[in-house]
Amino acid sequence: MVSGGRAEQSAGDSRVAAIDAFWRWWLDEGADRCSSALGGPEADTLVALLDPHVQAIDPGLAWELAPGSDSVHLLVVSAAGDPDLRAPARRWRRVSPEPDAIWSYSDVRPAAPDLAATVLDIEDHSIDLANVQVAVRRRGTVVDVTVHHPAMPELGEHRTLAAFLILDAALGEEQTETWIGELATSDVPTIDGFGLHGLVAVVRDLRDDHLGADGRPSWVQLQGDGPDGPVLAAAQVPLAAASAPELDTYVSLTVPYDAGADGLPTPEGLAALESLESALRESAGDNGRLVAHESAQGVRRLHLYVDGTSTAAEDLRAVALRQARGTAEVELEHDPGWSAVQHLRG
Repeated sequence: MVSGGRAEQSAGDSRVAAIDAFWRWWLDEGADRCSSALGGPEADTLVALLDPHVQAIDPGLAWELAPGSDSVHLLVVSAAGDPDLRAPARRWRRVSPEPDAIWSYSDVRPAAPDLAATVLDIEDHSIDLANVQVAVRRRGTVVDVTVHHPAMPELGEHRTLAAFLILDAALGEEQTETWIGELATSDVPTIDGFGLHGLVAVVRDLRDDHLGADGRPSWVQLQGDGPDGPVLAAAQVPLAAASAPELDTYVSLTVPYDAGADGLPTPEGLAALESLESALRESAGDNGRLVAHESAQGVRRLHLYVDGTSTAAEDLRAVALRQARGTAEVELEHDPGWSAVQHLRG
């Protein structure tokens, strides 16, 4: 069963109502009043206008303004790094109005438009991005990064926060959460280090290697040996919650298949599995996604994520039981950080 069940559904319903109320207010008066406040002398006026409506969705959400690429202002309402809030932030953005010349909208912090001129204020320290140095290591489908800045020793326990904020400014929040693996800090300049523009290039190359021209994830095949024999797995790249944050509910489907002597699918067993996967994808539509599967000893475990505010989880359960003639085992869990599949992330 989904962890939290009714409590989470109630929270989801409350957030949906608050999101609807936000956009009604925004279209009726909010956009005009915020535009006027931005042109006035009192910044606190803008806080008083926006804060209650954002907090009504969830007190943990954060908002900020940035220059828009095709508009004067970009309004960002983000999860502030909290996996539990990525889904409501994305749902807020998905029902936003069409951008116009004045306002556009995002649920993730954008990259800074000019790294050389950007200065972050973190715990009373000024971090100029021009003096940030990074060492990177591309590891499978992620990039491990070590961050150094001359002020790093003075930041103490806030060094990790500073490193994340630096990467968000360089890459944008979504790219940081999608492609960055291990993140470390260094009090001294790193060996073979370089500036943030080099990191941007490394992440861009990794993304281009794994995303199709239409932006769809690619798939990688994985092989290994388990305690009872060979294991065959496949996973989408990127395998990160930030790639589809509205899919916050994990669905595990375990089904038997026709296996050969090695425990892996025979051609007939593989055909049946492919038919099941096709039916699951059709059933989920835009409300769910098959992100990985593992096969061993005559059993395949399929890993899916669905939008917890939809009926996708129960629809998938019905499809699996029908296709597998009642032999499928189905488990559901609220998992906004996609922790259940991190062992398959490169």
